[in-house]
Amino acid sequence: MENIISIESIVSALRTKRPDLEISVNETIKNKQKLQGITIKSPATNIAPNIYVENYIKTFDSVDAIANAILNTYEEHKCFDNFNVSDILNKDYICEHVYPLLQQASDEPLIKMPIPEAFHGAEAYLAIVSQADDENTFSIKLTPQILATANVDIEADHLFERALANLKEQVVITSLYETIKQLTGMPDDCDMPFPFDEQLYVITNKSKTKGASAILCDDILRDFAKEHNIEDGFFILPSSISECIIVLDNHEMNIDTLSEMVQSVNQNEVAKEDWLASEAWYYSLK
Repeated sequence: MENIISIESIVSALRTKRPDLEISVNETIKNKQKLQGITIKSPATNIAPNIYVENYIKTFDSVDAIANAILNTYEEHKCFDNFNVSDILNKDYICEHVYPLLQQASDEPLIKMPIPEAFHGAEAYLAIVSQADDENTFSIKLTPQILATANVDIEADHLFERALANLKEQVVITSLYETIKQLTGMPDDCDMPFPFDEQLYVITNKSKTKGASAILCDDILRDFAKEHNIEDGFFILPSSISECIIVLDNHEMNIDTLSEMVQSVNQNEVAKEDWLASEAWYYSLK
């Protein structure tokens, strides 16, 4: 008989191993997916990330192994600084830290920003994005209730414009080759053969977390096209909510083939809560 591991048994193991920590279960909606997460924090802090358990259950075959892995994740990402909760309802703080983020189109009651029709299947919503500490960022989705309480008016306070201006300062575009070198720790002078030419570029933000919304910066996309002598446009692969891949159009690409690639990567490489869209996009400069 299959051994079914429950989240309650995981929480019990965590509390036994670390009675000094506050551990609780949270059910959240992330990118249309309803997820069970575990929050772990020290009594001295008031902020902690949700650690989603599904992938741990798939990866490890015992409660003890899952608990150890989750505690390792906690140690790697725990926050040392407290967050001033009142900032969430502070008008100036919201305006200074508001960003547009991308996810699958949904019916969540969020503050949604219009985006080009080319990016079909996705939606942009506003969120507060801030540093939890020197290495980690966190985001809080904005709702009509939060804006009303903070006395923020979308039009009068130019919230969409502020969000795009904040985002623009964080956009990073690098070749896929350079991105892989950074991820694998390859030295800068490495000339190892690479299976892709310089037609592929990764666009994201500096934290590389929820950075797919970088494609909303139209002037940056146009500057990129000008830099690469592109007159018509280029393809964009919605890799995940964290990044997109720009494919320079060499007139040999086929949108249907690229869409099949996106669907294959979604099914085999990307967690459902990180899916962005199921089709490739074409960004036209005209």
